[in-house]
This record gives sequence, structure tokens and C-alpha cells, in this order.
Amino acid sequence: MPSSLPEPISAPITTTPNAITTPARSTMKAVEDNDHGLHALWTSDHIWVRLWQYICSEDFHVDQAADSPAPYCRAWKLPRGLPRNPPSSHEKGCRILQNVLLNNRDRPPPLVNNADSATDVLKAYIYDALDAALMLRYENTIANVDRLPRNQSFKSVNQETILSLHDAKARGVYYPRYGTVTVHNHILPSSTTSGYPNRVLFHSPITRDPQLEGASFENQTIACEVKTPWAYKTEDLLALVNGHDEIINEDDEFIPNSTHRGSLLLQQCWGQTVSLGADVTFVTNFEVAYILIRNRPPLPPQQHVDAQQPAPQARVLRRAAGGAGQGRNHARGAGHRARGGVHNAGGAAQAVADIHELSLSGYIVSSPMAWTDSRLLTCLVALSYMAMDQQHWQKSVKEMLPPVIDNVDDDESDDDDGGRNA
Repeated sequence: MPSSLPEPISAPITTTPNAITTPARSTMKAVEDNDHGLHALWTSDHIWVRLWQYICSEDFHVDQAADSPAPYCRAWKLPRGLPRNPPSSHEKGCRILQNVLLNNRDRPPPLVNNADSATDVLKAYIYDALDAALMLRYENTIANVDRLPRNQSFKSVNQETILSLHDAKARGVYYPRYGTVTVHNHILPSSTTSGYPNRVLFHSPITRDPQLEGASFENQTIACEVKTPWAYKTEDLLALVNGHDEIINEDDEFIPNSTHRGSLLLQQCWGQTVSLGADVTFVTNFEVAYILIRNRPPLPPQQHVDAQQPAPQARVLRRAAGGAGQGRNHARGAGHRARGGVHNAGGAAQAVADIHELSLSGYIVSSPMAWTDSRLLTCLVALSYMAMDQQHWQKSVKEMLPPVIDNVDDDESDDDDGGRNA
């Protein structure tokens, strides 16, 4: 079943091209922070192919988009550390996912007229499919929670009756899932907290998952952001991997107060990253899509730092990725400059052999993928799985995706389908 996503159509009456998100003061504080701010950009031309290989045995063709297999292909067979049998939700998840894909295939093209309608499109074509795909691979994590604080419990819609975890599960509530965010999901909630993405991947119904403590893998790992293509044009998003002079200054420093639409998008996403602790962001304008991965510098030797805080680093900034600007029809090729890993931006990209060499705080940016690329949905399913599997690998998404890494499950797998090199 092809999983190509339809190109939305702009409605006759829409918001204006000036309907953009201006970073809040708290966002700018996070962006400009000397130690943990958005100081550097790198690009990686391996991110999409590694995602594809995480659940697919078929070749990943860079220059052509072949129909992808059903995203639930081998969903529960890998990697090591997960049950070798389907979860109890597998059959139900299959039905839901098949219905989502069939319904979407027969829908009329989606109409977009503002940011809310753009979010509606992602819910119908992305979030509903990802939620169903998660049911194919993972048991309901509600069962792993002993209890919830009273102020975080499930309740009747009028909030007058508290529901037990057993009752919530009996009614069909399932985690992990992609959900919306409130201020109380933030690491340090306050009235000025920045960071309200369209959706976030929640591993369980609690803000902090006690099973993940000490592993530095949080309960909220992926943030999703969608923009209208008339306000955030594709040329603005392609500038993220082109070293644009309104994003990077003459001293190779990221420009934190730039009004370039691509820079504003990065600033907004960084505020979300810092506020929610989600180190991975998926972003699209319905023409191209990117994966953004936060780089937290390695901890200095012999220095104890809280797991949620990156180590202090000197503010020496680097230029973001190389590549000539290309149109939307060439989105899959943009950003592919020096092949072979993560590289700094600028005219002559220089390969970085190991992500541990990235000593600055910033984003690793994927090459752009076209929204209509039939591999996109499958790659996002794989990204969701990889984020969920971090504690099993004891490796972060950053360690598994951009660099040349060791095979995550080479000879240790007892299943030929298991443990592919991510």
C-alpha cells in the first residue's frame, strides 16, 4: 500500500504571509544562553536512510521515491531487548493503521488556510498513523505505572471523577502516543515558559518516567512542528542547510536575533527543545521536511552535571551546513554535500567522524525530504520506534542516527530481521 502523503491545497481565503511565530523572550533566553544555547548547526546526510533501515530491509533510493512497505512491517521483531512476540495491542493497531491509510488514500486533498488547519492535516496523515504504529510494537505503558499524582490522574471530561489506571486502560487509553502539550509538561513550568509544539511523543502518561531515570532518556522525546508554506517558504527552509548569511554571520556564528524565516523557525524549535526536553524535532511546511537533533556537548571528565543539563562549553560558534539552494522538486538532493557523516556548514564542508567531536550546543539538521516522498511516513514510524527504544540500546537518537556508528545489534541478534544498523 503506497504511503505517499498528498500535497495540501491552499484554501481561497488564508492567513497572510506575515502569520509567523515571533520568538518569545523566554525562547530568546534559551537560544542565547552562553552554555546551552543554539550556537552551531551541522548537517547529516545519513539520518533518513538510517531511519529507513531501522525497520525496512528494502534499499533506500536517494534519487527516487519507491513505494514504501507497510509501516508495520516487522514492527515487533527488533531490536534486542524488546519482546519477540507481538504486544497485546498488535491486532488492534493493525486494524487502526490499515483504516487510517485506506481512509487517507480515498480522502479529497486536504485544504489549508491557517496554522490550525495545518495541524489538522498532520493529525489525519501523520499522528493517527504513528499512534497506531506504536500499538504494533509496544505494550500499553499505563500498565507500568503504579499510580499517578492526584493532580495528574485521568478524570471524567468534567474532571469531577478520577479514573483509575485500570479504568483508563479499559476504556482504550493507550500510551505511548503523540499528544498536545500544556505548561505542566515543561521541565520548569511558568507563565513565561516557551515551547508549545503541535504534538509531542509521550512514552507514558506521567511527566517523568521513573524507569528512565539515570539513563537520561526522558518521557517526551520528539516534538513536531508544522508551518504553512506561504509563511515559511521552502526556500527559507532550504536555507537551513545552505549556510545562508542571514542565519550565519561573517564570523560563522548563528544569528540569534535574525528575522529570516528559517532562523525564526530554528529559534522557536530550540525553545521547545529546551522547555520540554525533547531532543528531536520533526518539522515540515508540506513541501519539505526536516529532522532536527539537539547536540548536547559531552560532559567534562570528573565533573558531575545533572542529567538534564549539558556541560558548560565555550561559546565558539560554527557555520551551518553546506549546499546550494535548490527548489522544492529537488528537496531530496539539497544538503548532500560531503558524504560520510555529520559535517559543519559553510562552503567547504568538513566531515566529522564521530558525534563526540561536536563540542558545541546546537542542532544537527537532516537533509530535506519532500513531503510527497513515499518514504517519509515510514521514516517517521522508525523515528518513533527509535525514540522509544533508546533505553533498550542505552544510546540516544543522536548517537544512532547522524554519525558512523557501531552496529547496534550485530552478532547478538537471534532474529535475521532484528538489530539492523540504524
